[in-house]
Amino acid sequence: MKKTMKKILNFIKKHKLLVLFIILLIVAAVFAIKVFLIFSDTDETAIYGERLNGADYVEIDVSKSTDKVKAKVGDLANGVTVRKQGRIINVILNLKDETTRDAAKDISNQLLGEFTDQEKAYYDFQIFLNKTNEDAQFPVIGYKHHTKAEIKWTKDR
Repeated sequence: MKKTMKKILNFIKKHKLLVLFIILLIVAAVFAIKVFLIFSDTDETAIYGERLNGADYVEIDVSKSTDKVKAKVGDLANGVTVRKQGRIINVILNLKDETTRDAAKDISNQLLGEFTDQEKAYYDFQIFLNKTNEDAQFPVIGYKHHTKAEIKWTKDR
């Protein structure tokens, strides 16, 4: 046993550069594999990664939601669009010129009642309030995080 250890140590002493090169090569290979695994995509079809886990259980019908929102808004808006993108529900209201900012905010808060508690607990909501004329108080954007109970609005102008 001692003889083989002595032979190994003598070989290492005699070929220091070769041994150092082999060790560096092994370390570089391990590092390269680690970097490749970090940056490689394991599932090329999942653009949102794991952020949409549970979406199968909380499926939302956008066309039905659009009809509900249109009925709730009534004659305050010229157009209503509801769109789902990942975990975000975008509600776009193109308001009539005579609609005030406060009335639009109030109706927007009521719009959340058209969605189920399960949908509100899973999805984030963005509400865009637009007007066709050049009103200094518009556009206004509201955002509701799925863990919060109320809409936060952009600063008043």
